[in-house]
Amino acid sequence: MAIHCMIIILVVQTHILLIILLVLKKNMKKTSIFLAFAILFSISLFAQQGGDWRTGKWHRNFPEHLLTLHVSSTQTVTQQSITNPWSIGVNVGYENRIRPYDKKNKVSLGWGVHSGIQLYPGLNINHNATGSIEEVKFGSYRTYAYIPLMASASMYITTRPTASFFLQLAAGCNMLLGQRDFAYEENLIYVQKDPANSVKLSHFIPSARFLIGFMTELAPNLRFRGSFGVQYEMGYTDEYAGYYLDGGYIEEENIFSNDPTFSTVIELGLAFSL
Repeated sequence: MAIHCMIIILVVQTHILLIILLVLKKNMKKTSIFLAFAILFSISLFAQQGGDWRTGKWHRNFPEHLLTLHVSSTQTVTQQSITNPWSIGVNVGYENRIRPYDKKNKVSLGWGVHSGIQLYPGLNINHNATGSIEEVKFGSYRTYAYIPLMASASMYITTRPTASFFLQLAAGCNMLLGQRDFAYEENLIYVQKDPANSVKLSHFIPSARFLIGFMTELAPNLRFRGSFGVQYEMGYTDEYAGYYLDGGYIEEENIFSNDPTFSTVIELGLAFSL
């Protein structure tokens, strides 16, 4: 409809221009001024329609640049929940969302990247000591952190002009900061070699996550976002100093391949439209 209106306006404008040119043909100076004015007016019409006047094409989609800030929490659902069952963290990211020009189109796409830090506190190691009926704390499992480096693709489904649901798939790696103990099963837990738990990057773990969420507008350039989903971390091989077996510690160095880890994810945050 907008294209048809534009064509009609240009045709009418051209006829008016020809009529005025005939009237002003004896005065070239006035004619030149009028031509310049007409050209500028045509350019402004194209610009208002979201088009490129040099090609006469209309841009059907408009990009929206989002700067995101999220607080996230995970809950481990595999064996690793014995040592590090939950995490809390924050991440920042950028997303390029393509918003359709046609308001009837309820689906839009986006891509982005994000990074941050996710802290996994280690649980206390409690066992029944000989001659005691109460559990005694012997120490705690390793506390470690992830630094995620993720790229994401999103699909938005608009429900009303200021709100939408989205599906997001992210993939990349989690850089392991520190070291983590590994729970093979409930009564068999492998313990890391480094007694000081040095803060260093020890592994790059391929990871992926799938989220379902919503986004709603709080102000013209501010959005609230919330999502939940699942996270997958690939298993890897590591060296261990020993292991806890049925409450007792056995010092025995070995190399062991960890199983993949699955977690549930919840994220809440803000998106700033740039």
